[in-house]
Amino acid sequence: MPEDVDIFTYESGYADELHALIESAFSAQPPHARPKDSTAYLDYMQGPSNPAGRAIVAATRKDGVLTGNISATPFHFTTRDGRTMTGYQLGSVVVGAQYQREGIGGRLVRAITAHLDGIPDSFTYIYPNTRSEPVLRRNGYRPARDVPTYIHFPAYRSFFPGNRQDTRIVDRHLGAWSVSICGLADALAIATDWPDAPMPSTGFTRGPGFFRWRFGGPGTENRYRFAVCRREDGDDAFALSIARHAFSGIRFAIPVDLLSQDPTRHFGLALKAAQTIGGRDGERFVYVNSNIPRLKNPATVSSDRPWGVPVPSLFNPRPVRLLYYPRDDLQLAEELDAGIAMTGDWMGF
Repeated sequence: MPEDVDIFTYESGYADELHALIESAFSAQPPHARPKDSTAYLDYMQGPSNPAGRAIVAATRKDGVLTGNISATPFHFTTRDGRTMTGYQLGSVVVGAQYQREGIGGRLVRAITAHLDGIPDSFTYIYPNTRSEPVLRRNGYRPARDVPTYIHFPAYRSFFPGNRQDTRIVDRHLGAWSVSICGLADALAIATDWPDAPMPSTGFTRGPGFFRWRFGGPGTENRYRFAVCRREDGDDAFALSIARHAFSGIRFAIPVDLLSQDPTRHFGLALKAAQTIGGRDGERFVYVNSNIPRLKNPATVSSDRPWGVPVPSLFNPRPVRLLYYPRDDLQLAEELDAGIAMTGDWMGF
């Protein structure tokens, strides 16, 4: 049997072992189903580049060889009453192929949960896959509301792909906007004068520092495209990141996250921008996971969303479920549901 669980703050160099473990754990899976994270990317995401701090790791070994891992990545979070907390998102939940079905996963979950539960002003949550969800539920994790999945259908203009870097979209509420494809540096430039604070003021911090870390790692230039959207008759602007995905031969553009001072206001515009950018690259449909549609404030004028439908959980090949470990002093399910969630939050693309 493996030795006791070791819990430590992530240090550079551990990514080599972790990457080898992931390769072992998923060796039986087809190439398209295996994690694509490189050693350098794992090191970046779990190391000191994160503005919220290094990851906390729980690991098991047998005869000195790494057999299991769970990493807890910290994120800044502000509650509805202004309390500042750290949310630890569990990830890299992996057990080596030859050590599976020995109870290692459950031991790792129990150990890291107990450790994180002792950190003041913090909580633990996870977007689990189907393999890890039963283990988490058996160890006290509870479900929050699912993050809905939406498919938005092609806009007329998306049927004319080309190589233009700039285009124009019109919203019936917020007027005409220019959309410029750019690099990460230009996307961040719109936030030069913004405070690096939660946007909006509750939920997970979504400011420039988070956006820079989230999309500035090794290899991310091959994963994401960026665009800046500017209102033509004003100084309103926001940026977005867009990934791509193929399923059953259908190609999708995926708005992953927004750099915006009011994401709920700009959400529909971001979907329209993703339509035009995806159409340029032959991605007709827009696929997005977000709870923003149910957060819309009726007192705020927001952009209209393009035509689309929610995907029922029963037919969703990739549902986004959120589990959390409860706290006695916080209605955590309600707090999580009140904050913005998008695909980027679960690091799934």
